[in-house]
Amino acid sequence: MTPVRSRLFGSSPSASNRAGAVALSVGEQQRLALVRLILAKPDWAFLDEAISALDLETEKLVMSLLRAELPDTTFVIVAHREPQGLGCVRNVPLGVGLCSFL
Repeated sequence: MTPVRSRLFGSSPSASNRAGAVALSVGEQQRLALVRLILAKPDWAFLDEAISALDLETEKLVMSLLRAELPDTTFVIVAHREPQGLGCVRNVPLGVGLCSFL
């Protein structure tokens, strides 16, 4: 595992052992979903608040990793703020009666 990947995804999830179950935090669930995305290498990726539980520094690392690992993937991201570290993006602000391309 590369240093960036180990920093992002760690080597072991935090576990809450209740009746043998492993509980992942929201951030860990998001990281796991992003690893699955990298392994799938899709043409299109639709992410709905996929990084909301990550701090800004980790978000930059994750989005940079996604761009590096999935250079040919088109990302459609729904978020309350512009994702950091992804590179060039096109914003489509949505609101009541509003949908305009910037």
